[in-house]
Amino acid sequence: MKKLLHLLLAGGLILISLIGCRQAGEGPRAWMDEPLDESVFPMQRITLQAHASDADGVTNIIFQVGDEIIRAISTGGGRMEKAIIEWMPPGAGKYTLLALAVDGSGNRGMPAASTITITGQTADALPAAPFAVEEEPEEEIQEESEEEEEDQIQVSEDLPPSALPWQDINCRGGPSTSYEIITYLRKDIPAEITGRLPDSSWLVVLHPESGASCWVSAGIVDVSGDLGSVSIAQAPPLPEQPPAEEPEGEEPPGPPPEEDTSPPVITAVSVSPQTIYQSGCSGEAQTLILTVEAIDIGGISSVEAAWAVSGEIGQSVMNYVGANRYQVTIGPFSKTGTLNIYGSVIDGAANWTPFNITAEVTCCIC
Repeated sequence: MKKLLHLLLAGGLILISLIGCRQAGEGPRAWMDEPLDESVFPMQRITLQAHASDADGVTNIIFQVGDEIIRAISTGGGRMEKAIIEWMPPGAGKYTLLALAVDGSGNRGMPAASTITITGQTADALPAAPFAVEEEPEEEIQEESEEEEEDQIQVSEDLPPSALPWQDINCRGGPSTSYEIITYLRKDIPAEITGRLPDSSWLVVLHPESGASCWVSAGIVDVSGDLGSVSIAQAPPLPEQPPAEEPEGEEPPGPPPEEDTSPPVITAVSVSPQTIYQSGCSGEAQTLILTVEAIDIGGISSVEAAWAVSGEIGQSVMNYVGANRYQVTIGPFSKTGTLNIYGSVIDGAANWTPFNITAEVTCCIC
């Protein structure tokens, strides 16, 4: 038994030197659940749904169309979070939708992308009512519709882009927490946006009461309006900090203890069975067991998994079953398709290693 344990530890150290694993601080990993890549829709509101995972916790999930932010959603700060919004395309064409996440340390991860096509057609109208309705003359209806559209366009043009805080937040002298706090923005009170960084991660706003100009992070506010119309602002220089004075008569502190930066080593990931049937298929397997085997010299804190199939999603913390193995039962599912399973193994020092595997959910009679 000791010989086997030594072999596993030696193999783990070799794998650590050969594979590049995501470390805490690199930013969360995001997945776009809906819409699926290469989907085609008529002109209608589109549901955007995304998942994100990070050992430092996921505090925000940001949806974008290309470089333009649609909306930033505040999440619960857990290691796995999700967000859902609705988006109305401005017109027919091809759009690349992005979802990226921000962790508890303010790090941004790589975005997940889904490219969709919007046709010039509109969604099917509701069926006509079974009783007669007196209709207005077509010319009058058209004139009223045009007047309403003009009014809406005029209102949209008159309103400058604004930032709406989700809670009371700090407003600083520059685009970083290294700058001093100038004032505060109150929850649910919008502030006009007058400038931004090139990547729109920090915004210059006008305090709604005092009129003071200050900076806020785009990850903790809801942005309305077209940020493309806002000019790029230059970050002010950081104030110089006086050097810290060492107390007289005291010896300098010794070197800090070595930090555990080695992530867990995953030795096996499997699902059984590889194919299951959708719910309602009597006599057929409708659930599967996900098994993850992993080792870590400092000990494993938790193993978490999430899954998605055709927009149907779920997540869970896996249970330790002995012999370095963790398991969870997944299913049943009402939809069919490729079941994408992804998750992470986290050690006691918050180092983590991701994993992913797929299975199939099929119908009874196809």
